[in-house]
Amino acid sequence: MLQPCIAQSDESISDMWLPELESLQLTIESELDQLAYPSLNSGVGAVGYRSKIYEEPYQLEWVKIDLRGSYIIDTIFLVPSLWRSPGEGFQHDGFPEAFSIIAGGPDNPDGEVIFEYDADIVRYTGTLPMQIPIESQATSWVRLEASRLGKRGYDGQYVFQLSEFMVFKEHVNIAQHKPVSASSKLRESPIRNAATLVDGILPYIMNAASDDHSRAYVSQVGVGEQPYLTIDLQEAIELTGIRLHVTDQADTVPTAHAGDFGIPKHLTIEVANREDFSDAVILLEDEIQSIYEMGPILSYNFFTHVTARYLRITAIEPYYTDGAASRTRISFAEIEVLSHGVNVAMNKPVTTSYDLHYTNQSIKALTDGMNIYGPILPLRQWLAELARRHKLTEKLKLVEEALGERYARQKVFLQWAVIAAICMTLLVVFTIPYNKMVSYQKELRIRERIAANLHDELGANLHAIGMLGDVAERSINTPERMVEAVRRIRRLTERTGNATQHCTHMLEAKNICEDLVLDLNLDVQRLLSDYKVRFYIEGKTELESLTRRKRIDLYLFFKECLTNINRHAKATRVNIRLVAFKNVVTLSVIDNGCGLNIIPKSLSRRARFLRATIKTKEVQPQGTHIRLRM
Repeated sequence: MLQPCIAQSDESISDMWLPELESLQLTIESELDQLAYPSLNSGVGAVGYRSKIYEEPYQLEWVKIDLRGSYIIDTIFLVPSLWRSPGEGFQHDGFPEAFSIIAGGPDNPDGEVIFEYDADIVRYTGTLPMQIPIESQATSWVRLEASRLGKRGYDGQYVFQLSEFMVFKEHVNIAQHKPVSASSKLRESPIRNAATLVDGILPYIMNAASDDHSRAYVSQVGVGEQPYLTIDLQEAIELTGIRLHVTDQADTVPTAHAGDFGIPKHLTIEVANREDFSDAVILLEDEIQSIYEMGPILSYNFFTHVTARYLRITAIEPYYTDGAASRTRISFAEIEVLSHGVNVAMNKPVTTSYDLHYTNQSIKALTDGMNIYGPILPLRQWLAELARRHKLTEKLKLVEEALGERYARQKVFLQWAVIAAICMTLLVVFTIPYNKMVSYQKELRIRERIAANLHDELGANLHAIGMLGDVAERSINTPERMVEAVRRIRRLTERTGNATQHCTHMLEAKNICEDLVLDLNLDVQRLLSDYKVRFYIEGKTELESLTRRKRIDLYLFFKECLTNINRHAKATRVNIRLVAFKNVVTLSVIDNGCGLNIIPKSLSRRARFLRATIKTKEVQPQGTHIRLRM
């Protein structure tokens, strides 16, 4: 079943405190900044599959992909068909409200359900791909059965629509260009048919949103009847596919061309191990019949895997500007040569059969790994980032709604707090004189008690000492009596001293001092019991001389560092060094975990309370070093 991540998030978000919500919002926004952006393809092309249209939603419609072999699959991506809503912009169109995915293999001809979706449990919205993780299993065919259809935006009728059905074995979409059958079709159309589910053409443009980018390579003049490009991979590599990125077509509105600029109408791809291609093997020949076969990325899997060093793309029928043969063009934003999903053509040299002086962009742009929007990502990573962006965007909406509610409640609370503050001010105005009078009376009572104690205790003792002195004087000739009198004087003297000390303590306030070093050691034992820990402390006297507030804040900073390691770092070793001198205290915490890109907000806030500086850096080969200087 599709995991109800949104529902779980909604429940947990409702229980969060305001600072937790604000921290979560920053975390989501920070991660969104690192993900690929959803730029829609604005060129001409196929839309995807569409079934028959119904007036009721409860209909059974299906599509089935024959993988032409047994594969261990692990992920499925469903790309929705899109339409432009008059009020809400782009939305998915005709995405089924309930469906199941069934997979079968050589040992399971009837198949089994590997995934189920019900919009009543978790509703999928938006325009980005749905990612479906699958437990790895041998599969030779995959079928999607829609049991409750979605509405078509155009007229509100019910239909099953889908732009792309992608089945991945590791990094390769093994469903691409495989046979597809369907339960029904609306009509024969190059725009909407079952084959477009596996044509590899997506309604998105790859947009990594990076500052690094490059312009597409475009040849300038006529280059002959059948020009070609050759890529030297510099070593023999097993080749499994190729991706041709077409010339950037969405950098203007409206677009300057339909999306096929510079792409040969008829091309061949051949490979060889000899530079003169005397041992050439043709892996692919493709003839583009219409503009509906074009897309931002043209993907091809080589059904025959060949080990070769050189790859050549030949334009059997080149692209002609305005139909004029003298205005031949060859243009690509990037050429990716794939070996099991990895681009092995990155930064490899490219040669042509024509003069490179007649181009307006360096030939290196073909293999520099970038387009006009930034780095080119592996297909599966790109789709996963788009799917992740969808989930985070939905969660961010819930967080922002919860924050709005918290802020509204906070505003009401602040209004009542202002009223309470006014009342408290009035109360203080009247209670201060009263408290002063009460304190003065209490002080008088304490003084009276001390005076009474001194009078009763010390007065009596002093009088007794005087009398014993007289006894001792009269007993000069009686040593035994004189010794006894002196002993009694000694005991009374000690008792008088104790009484004096007792009376003095009554005027002293208690000094509450925490044992900081003991508390730090206890937290290390408590929080890092499962780690290999080295804990070194220098300057215990200087630590204990800190003010009580600074000791508490330093302790809380230390405890938060350990908590973060325990929760997030996935570390096994921790080195801690705490050094205190007369005017400076430094704390270093080093772990060998997964690393930390930004300083957590909780640590920054605690460092601000301490008026200290905090720095973090990565540790090689892995880990994080946090350093506090106060």
